This record gives sequence, C-alpha cells and structure tokens, in this order.
Amino acid sequence: MMFASCTKTESDLAAVQKTVDPTSQKILAFKAKVKSGEKSAETMSLDSAVWYVEAALNYSYDEPSTAEIIKIDSVFINVPISENGTISFEDVTTAYNELDGGVNTIFNETAGTDLDLQVADVSLKENTDTEATLQLTVAISDKLPNITSFGNDAYWHAGFLEGKCGIYEGQFVGRDATTELTRVANNSKSIPAQHGYFTNIVTTYYGGYEVGNEEYFFSAIGLLPAPDKTPCIQPNEMNHWLNQLKIFANIKKPANKMLITYRVILDFPTCSECEYWYLYHGAELSYGIWHSNTIPTN
Repeated sequence: MMFASCTKTESDLAAVQKTVDPTSQKILAFKAKVKSGEKSAETMSLDSAVWYVEAALNYSYDEPSTAEIIKIDSVFINVPISENGTISFEDVTTAYNELDGGVNTIFNETAGTDLDLQVADVSLKENTDTEATLQLTVAISDKLPNITSFGNDAYWHAGFLEGKCGIYEGQFVGRDATTELTRVANNSKSIPAQHGYFTNIVTTYYGGYEVGNEEYFFSAIGLLPAPDKTPCIQPNEMNHWLNQLKIFANIKKPANKMLITYRVILDFPTCSECEYWYLYHGAELSYGIWHSNTIPTN
C-alpha cells in the first residue's frame, strides 16, 4: 500500500482553512508552502521545525486504532543549522520530504492486510553548531483479531522471543510476554471516535528497575548461572501485568495528552561481579495532543 500524496489545490486549501481549527490551519499552510517549492528566505527555530514536520506527517498519515503494533522502525537525517541555531525553510522542506519518503518506505516494506500508521514521532537526537540529527520513529499496526485480555493458554516466556512455556513449550517461538503484552495493551486502549491526528508527541522509556516502577512490571532474580530460558509467566500473571501497565501509563500521562502506543521491552542487565542474574520488563510509552479533524488529510 502506498500513502497518497497531498493533491489539494491552493484554492482547496484556502477553503479548508476556513473550516478547521487553528492548529490544522497552521499545518495546512506549512504543507502548502512545502508543496509549492517556492524559494523563501524564511528561517525557523529547530524546535519549530521539528514541531511542523512531525505535525504535518501525523496530519497526513495518522490513523489511530485499537490494533496490534507489528512494526516500529526509525529513520535518521541530518539538517544544517545556522550560527544562531535556525534552519532555512528550504532545508526544512528537504527534511520534511525525506522523512515523508521514510514513512512511505517503512509502510510499504511492512507486510499486513489492514495496515495503519499509529504515530510518527520526530525528535531531535543531537546537534552541533552546524548540524542537527532528527529521528523519525513510526509505529505500524495491523487490524488483527481484537484481544483485550489473556485466556487460559497464555503461558509465555518473559522475553528473547522464546515463545510459549509450560505445557505449550516450543510453540509460537518468535513471540514472548513482551510482544503479547504490547499487542493486547494496544488492542484494548481507548481511541477517539472522530478522525484526527496527534501533535506534540513525546515517547519515553520507563525501566521496571526504577524506584517506584517495580510494582508495575514483571521482574525476576536468581542465583547464577542464569537458566537457559527466561521465566514462564502464567495467564493470571499476564493479566495482572497488563492491568498494571495500563495503570502505570495513566499515571505517567502528561496533562492534556492522550496515550498513543504501548511497547513493553525486556531488559537483562549483566554484571561480571554479581552472584545473581536479574531481568525485568519496562515500557516505552508515546503520548500526544489529539486534534479532531473531519477534513480528509491527504
């Protein structure tokens, strides 16, 4: 599947701008200026450039849904910055077009039957006096069977894609408790009924080892040597950690933002001088400001 490019004329955009909210008007004006290709002496601050590029990508492609996240991938680009830390609009246009192409490339390389882009998160990774590195991270979902809790057969190894455990040992290798908690959590999240898009996206990783987080994530510890496989998490425990994840995500939700995606991650720290092995789950959570939009975005 290929995303459609914006094909609105300038008069179409002018008409649309009279009917949409101020945020959408700003994004539409930005998209129109990018598409026009006109030379401009305008410059933007680095923060403004990141905001507009991210907002325009989400405005164009965002399709939030209760679905399984099947792919998370990233693209990195470098953009030149001036001595006063600004970016020329010409370079902002180049950055937008490159990242727009990155979204389409990732999407078209993803196998699925009913794919949606859940979020496009653009962030500043690092910058020098002359150059900034931007990271685009996209989450692609597929509308697979909608499962909102775990059944009696949900015995899963804690990580490393070791599959099911217990009497189901050896089944579904390539998945584990982290993939299943991610899948079911995203399947059961709340989404707006209206069409719309996210801006001001923030993605943060929370480690289960961090003080105050322990009760919300699975963890295990034991004497070395570590077992050949990660611990077996039983169905009642899977549902417990699913509920704890939702509670934790709500606690961490920034004011005026909505949860976009969950991603559960296993961490297995190593310690050459320790007598114990230790592993734990953590979560990468994305939030953003939601804008309802009844106007077709592409």
